[in-house]
Amino acid sequence: MVATLCACPYMTEPEPRPRSIARTTPSATIISWLLFVVHCLLVLRHLPVRLLRDGVSLASNDFHYLSSTAYEASRLLSWHTTWGYSPHFMAGYPFGLWNSFGRRIYELAAACLPGIDSGTVTHATLLVMALTPPLLIAAAARLLGASRGLATVSLGLAAVVWQLDSMLAYFWTFGVTAFAFTSALAVTFAGLLFRALATGRWVWTVAAGSCLGAIGWLHPLLLFPVLAVAVAMTFATAGSGRRLGARLASLGFAAGIAAVLLLPWLLSLAWLADLRASTPTPFLRADWRHLLMDLFSDRGYERPHDRRVMLHVVLVFAAWGTIVAWRDRMRATLACAGVAGACLLFAYGFSSIPHLDHTEPYRYQVTASMFALPPAAEGIRRLAAAIRHAGREARSALLAAGLLLLPNLVAQVVGVAYRTPASGLDTEQMAVVRWLRENAGRGGRVLCQDEVLGDMLPELTERAVIGGAVAAQGCLPHRFASTDHASAFGRPLHELEPAQIDAYLDLYNIEVAITSAAVLERHLANHGGWQRVHDGRLQAFVRSTAPPGYVIGDRTEATSVIPSRDGLRIERAPAGRFVLRYHHLATMQIDAGASLQAVPMLEDPVPFIAVDNTAAATTLHITVH
Repeated sequence: MVATLCACPYMTEPEPRPRSIARTTPSATIISWLLFVVHCLLVLRHLPVRLLRDGVSLASNDFHYLSSTAYEASRLLSWHTTWGYSPHFMAGYPFGLWNSFGRRIYELAAACLPGIDSGTVTHATLLVMALTPPLLIAAAARLLGASRGLATVSLGLAAVVWQLDSMLAYFWTFGVTAFAFTSALAVTFAGLLFRALATGRWVWTVAAGSCLGAIGWLHPLLLFPVLAVAVAMTFATAGSGRRLGARLASLGFAAGIAAVLLLPWLLSLAWLADLRASTPTPFLRADWRHLLMDLFSDRGYERPHDRRVMLHVVLVFAAWGTIVAWRDRMRATLACAGVAGACLLFAYGFSSIPHLDHTEPYRYQVTASMFALPPAAEGIRRLAAAIRHAGREARSALLAAGLLLLPNLVAQVVGVAYRTPASGLDTEQMAVVRWLRENAGRGGRVLCQDEVLGDMLPELTERAVIGGAVAAQGCLPHRFASTDHASAFGRPLHELEPAQIDAYLDLYNIEVAITSAAVLERHLANHGGWQRVHDGRLQAFVRSTAPPGYVIGDRTEATSVIPSRDGLRIERAPAGRFVLRYHHLATMQIDAGASLQAVPMLEDPVPFIAVDNTAAATTLHITVH
């Protein structure tokens, strides 16, 4: 068996290429490129260039989260800093660490393009990630040894799947674009690693290591599929003429390059690992019910992205392509099919394994679809060849089978036609933004129960916020300092006593409260210290008197706290001990002549900053290292 495999021409060439068995026709090439053009038009429709031209930051779906993180990065990061201390959310928190998984690409883009508006950077980054995956799949096909014609088929198939696969389309249109894009990039990594292990050439090894490093920066949750790729490609290159030790050395060198590229962020994550708090995410978990519904029904189990016809089409063609690849000993294609199968195991199995269930494992179905594309393209090519040589009766039977899929496929196409394009804030939200801009305020924070608006306020008004999805969906204990329509300060709103609400509004120095919940609205409306300034779907209240300020202590009326890129600056600081209404961080340092302590406040699990100004300095700098 081994001798047979080694004698196969495909496995003995320096850069393996599969033998051409089924010819790709010019019409298939034209159709594939037309499908890619349609894909580009649909992406541009969903992410309108008009908004990019007009400078409107995307805020619909989850895009507000991305715009917010890009704004934070533009203020806090640079080419030599991987994280910083954000004063804009959660009363101060470490930005660029555990909360940045899946959003790192927007942060890096904003940090590397400091002269460009963060909303523009986010929109442009989304366009690139939404447009290019079919090209990445086509490039991967070529790297895996496919002919130009077959790579073009992969391009067209990837364009169709990107638009019509229910779960994949939901990801990139809703704002989870980075994971879908990085899943496609992982297929390209598989092609680069295949070349590196099969040929031993350093250029492929460096390229594979660099691509792996990029995957780690863009979305670390692709670690498990990447490990599957490493195992699969090691076996796929067994007949390349290189010994196992040499192939493992190439693999280790590529992994070393990736580790060096990731080292700055990995060290920061390890340094502050104790700050991570798990966040339950039942929405992206799956069990045997999801598996049965996904494979044997045209609808998913309790999901908004519940149509499964494209998943079935891809899996059927991938199965056909895998059988052909096994018969013709096309190991690279078999390796991709194996990785796709492993990703399906991750998707449906990790939810039952403690700790791994926190990876939101159902997302790996998207990765499985990406890795299934190379064998699926081979299956489509073989089907086309079979149709060309089939008789009239066989073609009629195939046509009848295709008509069975037609209703579901039409439903998918109609769904794309009715897809709502991304947009900015709505009229109600912009009315609140205009009021905040026109009323400069007295330095206090804004409490906002509207998660979309809460994420956008720092960018649009330069006001610090308690609220927003950045806090509510955060995996940090700092998210206690947040609120949404149903909860606030770590508990349901209806469980908070009026005195507790007032205590937290003072603790976090709230000057303006934007509410959407009746509990908080009634409390503020009946409170003598607040007055209503906006009445609509959102209710806005402002303090009748000045907010408490950011400093707790004696003789602090004139003291001001000014956030900076590297920490906080205290002007007109009082002598002795005082407390800042900002969360403490263990890596903070202060000027000589003063010291820092961590002091707990109310039920907030994160302590606040206590300053002992023994030297009575009037200006103090707190820096984060």
